[in-house]
Amino acid sequence: MHAQKCPAICFPPHTHERKGEVVAGGHLHTVESSNPTPRTLMSLRCYEDLVNFEILLRKRGYHELTIEGWLKCLKSLHIEDLSQYEIVYEILAKKAVSTNRKIAILNAYLRFLDFREIPPKYVPRYTRIESLPFVPTENKIDSLIFSLGGRKISTMLLIAKETGARLGRSGA
Repeated sequence: MHAQKCPAICFPPHTHERKGEVVAGGHLHTVESSNPTPRTLMSLRCYEDLVNFEILLRKRGYHELTIEGWLKCLKSLHIEDLSQYEIVYEILAKKAVSTNRKIAILNAYLRFLDFREIPPKYVPRYTRIESLPFVPTENKIDSLIFSLGGRKISTMLLIAKETGARLGRSGA
């Protein structure tokens, strides 16, 4: 068996739970650091499940950012056994994050349960909260434009603000 570095699942060097090697998915994964912190300790069984989940997602052709996002969601639960969905749902309900983040974590967790072939008896329901994007007031835009030192930049931004033209089309 050969040693392989696993880009998405492996913890950053400062948060590994122990030095050593983990066998998962037929590959030998190296763990390079030894700084145990309470929030990142994870059982080797859970770590192996996450590595196998990552390997399966890669085989199915999921995008790298999707895989990293789902793994980050699962690791944010800070639980030793991800197969106990009642405990995961309780942790998720008490977690101090936004409702939209809870939905993202729940979706990643349901994908993980599907991977482990564990049918949940129930699934908590969260309602997505739609929020409007931040739009600064006209005074804030004006103060930003005039706080920039150069006349060319200030003039260019003022034209863009007043006409709604893109910077490349306003005669630069």
